[in-house]
Amino acid sequence: MADYEKLFDFDDDFDVNLLESIAVAASSPKGQTHEMVRRTNTRDLPLPFLASSFDWPVSLTVFLLLPSLVQFTLANTILDRFRQDPRAWTRVPTILEHAQHPQTKRFALSVMECLVLYRWNSLPPDQQMNIREYMISYVMELSSTPDSLQESKLIRDKANGVVVSVRHQFLIIYSPFGSL
Repeated sequence: MADYEKLFDFDDDFDVNLLESIAVAASSPKGQTHEMVRRTNTRDLPLPFLASSFDWPVSLTVFLLLPSLVQFTLANTILDRFRQDPRAWTRVPTILEHAQHPQTKRFALSVMECLVLYRWNSLPPDQQMNIREYMISYVMELSSTPDSLQESKLIRDKANGVVVSVRHQFLIIYSPFGSL
């Protein structure tokens, strides 16, 4: 079993560190890779590499980007598969509580957003209410101190988006006119 398959074992404890390493790899690879390309000195390249008949700056960039692009693509594929799993939302509170990287927390909130937008009506009303209360308390926690307001702006904005989506779903369900 590949390491990432542990993410899909919902009967065992969840490995937040594994998800974090995948979420970080799935974030834009251009930053660190472009830094690698910028720091590469052509004097360090082997002579046959320089003497070949192709455009070496383009080939060098492709050569240096390829491993990170493969890693980036694989990481995004794993995250998409996790996001589409109907049970993934049950891991969101654990991820939000234990994750260190903002990318991981934003990913967890996107899992919750997908649940609200696409599978909300399949949940029993008590689970809907629990999710609503959890998301509101999470936003309140993020907004509790001035330091946390500044430090977690992107995460708070994403969480607010989830709360707005939940509110919209409640308005549709409990509207006196039904769903319009």
